[in-house]
Amino acid sequence: MGGLIVKTFIKAVIVCCVITFVDQVSAKQSLDSAINIPLFNEHSAVMLVVEPQTGEIKFANKAAAAFYGYSIAQLQTMRIQQINIFTEQQVAQERQAALSKGQNYFVFQHRLASGETRTVSVYSAPFTIENKDFLFSVIHDISSQRNLEKALWHYQENL
Repeated sequence: MGGLIVKTFIKAVIVCCVITFVDQVSAKQSLDSAINIPLFNEHSAVMLVVEPQTGEIKFANKAAAAFYGYSIAQLQTMRIQQINIFTEQQVAQERQAALSKGQNYFVFQHRLASGETRTVSVYSAPFTIENKDFLFSVIHDISSQRNLEKALWHYQENL
């Protein structure tokens, strides 16, 4: 029961962070000035701003660089398809779902610079600035949680 409460609280905090960021960005005149807010750059959560049509990573914060093992500059030359292990078509469909269908929660497998694969939950919110659409994504590593769930399932199957 306590775990469910903690998970719900974490999801609520992430959603509030996404909404706050999108509101702050929408009030700015340009994406470059909007992205220089401390909420994005200094936050401990992994955050990316992705161009939904191409998958280009436009901005990444310090936490993203630490998690993925790439520098911020390297991440900002990549496309999300280089990190997500889904096919390019599957990733494009998910970006469109976030952009047009209002879907804001996803679970993916992301590949780190080391080659290691991690299970992540992604909360995405679309926003528009300078007449261009973007997706703001907060990424949370849930690999340990998923591994525990699998172990519990196997344990229960063997009872």
